[in-house]
Amino acid sequence: MSLHDLGEGGWRWWAIDLLWAGAGGLALGYALGAVVGRAILYLRVRRREALGPDEFMVLGLIALPYGVALLCHTYGFLAVFAAGLALRRVASSPTCVQGEVSPGSPVEAAQVPGYLMESVERFNAQLERLAEVAVVLVVGALLAVVDFRAEVLWFVPLLLFVIRPLAVAGGLQGSLVQRSQRRLIAWFGIRGIGSVYYLMYAITHGLQLVVAERLLSLTLAVVVASMVLHGVSVTPLMRRYERRKHAPPAERR
Repeated sequence: MSLHDLGEGGWRWWAIDLLWAGAGGLALGYALGAVVGRAILYLRVRRREALGPDEFMVLGLIALPYGVALLCHTYGFLAVFAAGLALRRVASSPTCVQGEVSPGSPVEAAQVPGYLMESVERFNAQLERLAEVAVVLVVGALLAVVDFRAEVLWFVPLLLFVIRPLAVAGGLQGSLVQRSQRRLIAWFGIRGIGSVYYLMYAITHGLQLVVAERLLSLTLAVVVASMVLHGVSVTPLMRRYERRKHAPPAERR
């Protein structure tokens, strides 16, 4: 976006903006997630400590890697993602849990990771609902002040019906995902909050006003279209998917 010097031959972009910011963010997040996950297991099982509501621990796990990543000039978004992955791996590892259980402990090894993952997933669902409400409120407020451009009319269907399905088809090459699941992933894609995050990230990094207004118009149009189209289609499509999944093989088409 021509916001800073890329260095001769783009060395600064390759070395700092891509390799260090990306790989460094993932490494920092994964390390912090693993440390926090093992600390939780140790305190719960060995020390019998009640750490308080698990929702606050998850919030802390989000804030810690994000803040450390920003201090180290890496990508906080990737750090949080990697921290969640590390926590899940630690919590679902039987060897890790069994190694933490002291002799005679009333807590069975299989119960600790299940409880931890259940609490994290429950909070993730609550956080996702709050995020969706926040996105709706933000989008609703911005719709009143954004001047939508004519390019929205061709960009939105191009993204939803062409770019996203092609990206999913390429990204899932060689995977074991079923064809029906591929179609659902290609249609629903990711949540709109990701688009809003990256838009705000670009704007806060000095994006020119004219370009910012253009991207804001396109992004909000995509989010609104996604809310309407995916919101209307999610129930019938998922019901159809469930019927097909439980139907005899001969009836699946």
